[in-house]
Amino acid sequence: MTSVRINFSLKYNFCALLLVFSGCVLADSSVDALNVPAIKIETPYGKVREIMLAHGWSPYHGANALPCAPEDERCKGRPEMQACSDVGVGQCSWFWKKKGNILLIKTQDDDLFYGVTRYYGH
Repeated sequence: MTSVRINFSLKYNFCALLLVFSGCVLADSSVDALNVPAIKIETPYGKVREIMLAHGWSPYHGANALPCAPEDERCKGRPEMQACSDVGVGQCSWFWKKKGNILLIKTQDDDLFYGVTRYYGH
């Protein structure tokens, strides 16, 4: 009986994992259609910003963006900052706009790039 439960459990976990990864691929495919430049994971945000500007993307200040704290160097002179956290891994969200499409770029750990998502808000 134990081996049957283990085999069932492994199959179930594998299927769940496959579903999660397929969802990630689908989410990324909407970004691919926007001709987003290729950016390597852990690229410093200053370099990401240069790449985005060079590819015709504009910084976008979201309606619900949090204010940049006076002591926070990450967001000074960067109107695209949506939010930055001072706790944990220090994640930040940055908005970019091109031809009516908005991207959300995510950074963490001293402003290192770790992902991009299409944003459907305003």
